[in-house]
Amino acid sequence: MVIDEDEALDFVKFALDIGALKFGDFKTKSDRISPYFFNIGLFNNGKSISKLAGFYANILKKIKYTI
Repeated sequence: MVIDEDEALDFVKFALDIGALKFGDFKTKSDRISPYFFNIGLFNNGKSISKLAGFYANILKKIKYTI
């Protein structure tokens, strides 16, 4: 697996801390009920974007690329 459990937990905690990830009952555009809502628009300042980019960078460093 590319991401380990601790990294995943850190990301979820970060998303919760900035309010990007919420749990509850949310109605989607397709009229389905979802137990969570993820608002990527809340990664909207330099600090949160930098931290998000760090999570992506750590994952990309672990992928074995072949050319």
